[in-house]
Order: sequence, then structure tokens, then C-alpha cells
Amino acid sequence: MNLTVDRGCYQLIIRLNRSCQIEVGALGQMEFKKGYYIYTGRALKGLKARIGRHLRTEKKRHWHIDYLLQKGVITSVLLFPGRRDECKINRDMFERQKRSAWVPRFGSSDCRCFSHLIYVPEKPRL
Repeated sequence: MNLTVDRGCYQLIIRLNRSCQIEVGALGQMEFKKGYYIYTGRALKGLKARIGRHLRTEKKRHWHIDYLLQKGVITSVLLFPGRRDECKINRDMFERQKRSAWVPRFGSSDCRCFSHLIYVPEKPRL
């Protein structure tokens, strides 16, 4: 990964091969359906390191996404170097998807968004 600007937004495309329940920190037990999930995040610095952390399997669970990544597999990473508008990027992706749904309160504890995790039953339109 060669980034000239090491801050910005990103989206992780995650495939979950089967439906399951996952304990997600303070959110508690949550039901996740088989399919794809699109998570939008931001790194004010260290974008490359943040993506590297998400790709590692062994890590301390800190963010909501860490819990989902115990069961799901990252299939793609979209980078938006230098951008700080993760909420807009998130909404734009939601609007592009057919049959999508928000996963309530996931990854959005530091903004006013309903969620930063989108569920899509089939491979997302990127």
C-alpha cells in the first residue's frame, strides 16, 4: 500500500459466510446475516497502519468493527486519502446499494449518523 497522504477515510468490504450472533462491546449481542458488510471509517493520521490493523487477525478488540472481523473476511478496501467526510462517503455508498440496510449504531458513536455499517445481501456495487 503506497499512500502519499497517510490520513483519510476508508471503507472495508467484509463477507460473512453464514449468519451468526456476535457480542459487539457495549452494543451487546447482535444478529448478523450472511452476506456483505461495508464499514466506513476514518484515520486522522496513520491510515496505512489502521488498514494494516484491520487486516490482522490477532488484535485486541477496541472498535465495533473488531468484533465483526472475528467472523467476517475483508474482501476489498477502498481508500479516500486526505478526505475527512466519512459520513458523506458512508451515505453515498448506502444510496448506491440495492437492498441495503443499516446496522443500527454500529461504528457511529462519535458522530450523528445512524450507523457506519451497511448490510448488503449480495456483492456490493462499488
